[in-house]
Amino acid sequence: SDSYLLLGEYYFDTNNAYKALLAYQKAAAFSQSPYAPYATYKLAWCYYAVGELAKAADKMELVVAKPGDAVPGLAEAAKGDLARFWRESGRVK
Repeated sequence: SDSYLLLGEYYFDTNNAYKALLAYQKAAAFSQSPYAPYATYKLAWCYYAVGELAKAADKMELVVAKPGDAVPGLAEAAKGDLARFWRESGRVK
């Protein structure tokens, strides 16, 4: 799971949202990993980057519900980002 997360970070940082999305999907699938919520958070941002706003909001909702404790500040960041995703996807006016 950690190798997929690192691969996702590499692709995300080099602006390759599609490859990052695939890597984060694999990393997030390891639900027992303490970094699965972070992988899901980054997956949400990948969906956002490729214009899949509803999927981005769905994934961010998962992070808000279960942020875990491996990444400090993730819960707060996810809540703010979720509000943005809701606005931009039309769920909230």
